[in-house]
Amino acid sequence: MIAGRHALVTGGGSGVGRTVALALAQAGVAVTICGRRKDQLEATAGQSKAIHPVVADVTDEAAIAALYDTAPKARGPFDIVVANAGISGSNPAHRTSLADWQRTLDVNLTGSFLTVKPALAGMTSRKSGRIVFVASTAGLKGYAYVAPYVAAKHGVVGLMRALAVETAKTGVTVNAVCPGFVETDMLEESVRRIVDKTGRTSAEARASLAATNPQGRLIQPQEVAGKEKLRLWIRLLRASRTIEAELGERLSKEFATTLPRFDVLAALYRVPDGMLMSDLSRFLLVSNGNVTGIVDRLVSEGLISRARRNGDRRTSIVRLTPHGKDSFRTMADAHERWVGELLADVSKADAQRLASMLKGFRSNWEGRE
Repeated sequence: MIAGRHALVTGGGSGVGRTVALALAQAGVAVTICGRRKDQLEATAGQSKAIHPVVADVTDEAAIAALYDTAPKARGPFDIVVANAGISGSNPAHRTSLADWQRTLDVNLTGSFLTVKPALAGMTSRKSGRIVFVASTAGLKGYAYVAPYVAAKHGVVGLMRALAVETAKTGVTVNAVCPGFVETDMLEESVRRIVDKTGRTSAEARASLAATNPQGRLIQPQEVAGKEKLRLWIRLLRASRTIEAELGERLSKEFATTLPRFDVLAALYRVPDGMLMSDLSRFLLVSNGNVTGIVDRLVSEGLISRARRNGDRRTSIVRLTPHGKDSFRTMADAHERWVGELLADVSKADAQRLASMLKGFRSNWEGRE
């Protein structure tokens, strides 16, 4: 249950932050919001007795430390942290000053880090906590004339991924929301800049931004803050991590191996002719460095062979050895049986329906890249 928890929402005086704060408060959460503009923070807090405003700049480590000292004393430790504060600007890269570049990274990336850093120790010790970064589609792909913002949001997504791995076994979840153009004060600033620099009308500028969203329209803040989808994501994540932990423990006990090693063997089993190391890491959605270490160990155990492609030292093809294929088949049979046991309460019809929904979601998401 989310009621009775304590949440921190940065940038809570306007836009997405305000909507998230109000949604959490409505769900029974005590919410601390922070930002630089006292009037906006107080206006948001005036809409709910559960919201408590604190003037604090996310780029000021001392101010954030003070917030983490006072707010938990009044309302308990933070169970939820939403790193939402952000700024944007617009200029061709060659006209972007170092000061503008640094300021954008300070608020969007360093500010996100400073927001969540003080929460990590307490959450991991309690084995519970939810960290959510409000990133952007600019953290997934490039946009022209906003290089600092794109770089910062890519950094936020990378930070989320790193912390998710660090906390994977602690009961803490770390995720990022990556909306497109949202109807906020920041968007209005973007519209004004477009009007000033291009001579377009406000309506034309808004239409051009809306056209980049997959929906073909501007997103409303409440769509980003929707509790139902957030709860669904948390439940999916919790189920996935529970099953993943159990499978990892069984693989270790029965076969003295790990889930990442099993995943590498599974990927190569699907491609009998082998895969380039770069293709393997891309398929597994991990870095080349992570795959290389696993492959090195599997090669030393005789489960995988590695050869240069066309004699090129820079590229290697890896494939399963006959021993590797036999070993993987044995593990795969056990793996399939275990998954069936863990999902025994899910009917065949429900499994097919859920698989179809997730397949459609992935296709839609990949189409936005």
